Amino acid sequence: MAYCVSGQREDQDAVGRDVDGPSAGGGAAAAAVGMASSVTRHAYFAGPEDWASLACGVDSLDVSVQVDWGSGWPMLFDSLEEGKTEAAGTKGILWGGGPWVIRASGRAPMYRFHLQRAELNLFVGKSQTGEKQANVYASLSADILWHKGVEGAVGFLRSCIEELGGQILEVKPSRVDLCADFLIPSGLALEFLRQFRVPAHTKIRLEEQGENLETVYIGARNSPIQLRIYDKSTELVVKGNKDWFWPIWGIDPCADVWRVEFQLRRAVLREFRIETVQGLTTGLGGLWEYLTEKWVSFRLLDDVNTTRRTAHPWWEAVQEQKTGFGELVQVERCKVGGDCSPHWYVSHIAGCLVGFAACIGMGDIGKASMELWRAIKDHWDRRDFWEAFAVRSVQLGRAPGERGARDESGEN
Repeated sequence: MAYCVSGQREDQDAVGRDVDGPSAGGGAAAAAVGMASSVTRHAYFAGPEDWASLACGVDSLDVSVQVDWGSGWPMLFDSLEEGKTEAAGTKGILWGGGPWVIRASGRAPMYRFHLQRAELNLFVGKSQTGEKQANVYASLSADILWHKGVEGAVGFLRSCIEELGGQILEVKPSRVDLCADFLIPSGLALEFLRQFRVPAHTKIRLEEQGENLETVYIGARNSPIQLRIYDKSTELVVKGNKDWFWPIWGIDPCADVWRVEFQLRRAVLREFRIETVQGLTTGLGGLWEYLTEKWVSFRLLDDVNTTRRTAHPWWEAVQEQKTGFGELVQVERCKVGGDCSPHWYVSHIAGCLVGFAACIGMGDIGKASMELWRAIKDHWDRRDFWEAFAVRSVQLGRAPGERGARDESGEN
């Protein structure tokens, strides 16, 4: 493993409060002032020798799940109810002989029961079937996500549901955290983060310990996208429950491992048309590209126009992590009610086709396409495609027209 050396920390300001950074000035003079001061730590934070990329991945994933509990639901419900009652006044008790712990609290307002094990938290509603809406909510742990990946973690969730007697009908991502970790021996200074971020008006929230910067939040607390840049190594020391990260990073325990982490909530995942786990895994690289190039960036002060400024070399390294999330598939953010180009849908479906083909073990694009079409047709045979089409058309400001007449084959 590599040996780590931590640099000294610089004084910071604005403990634990929201601050709005100054609008960055322009021109070469500003760049000289911003980057040449010998007393500013980020003056030495200029080239690849000043940091090392360690890892990137999905660190948190919440999913809403539609489950059919079948005929065993009454017995399961009674057992959950009994366990919930017994857990009152405790931090949780063993349920069903383990490995589950049941807690007295649920997840209001939809999920009455809370089951917990090392790999996940499972919140279960009172409904026997999830045909119309999710009746289970699951939060997967960082440990299983880093060691098994998104699909492996969701596969484990599926096996847990089946062991409890349920059958999963559908899984939708509700929240995901994407991150990239860097060893930065000199640390990150608040001055650097405030001075070079674009756009400059974005709200910033700070957490500090004494004179040391620990966390910077960019974006409002209730925003569907929020960036968190923080001292991950300090978090590991304080919490002491994630020592398995050091082998993943390939370094010995040390200071100044910094994480760049984006939190995406359900509202924005919908805008990216990410409705399935497969859609999420396919779009991870594209999401990272959007977040680090369009949503926020850190740029040198070498132009008055912020859009023409050069990305800071470290942020370029952050942007390059998009290739570490798998095959890069472009994504396009479409506001609710907004229109995506046909090209976006083609690109998205083409990316999903690869994952679908791998799942069914069919390497021929023609045959895989036909199988995907059959699966899509079967999906919509059980639903009203025209109604969904009409609703979407109205949302886009277009008249859907009349429902199409059926031909002799019974197809629209």
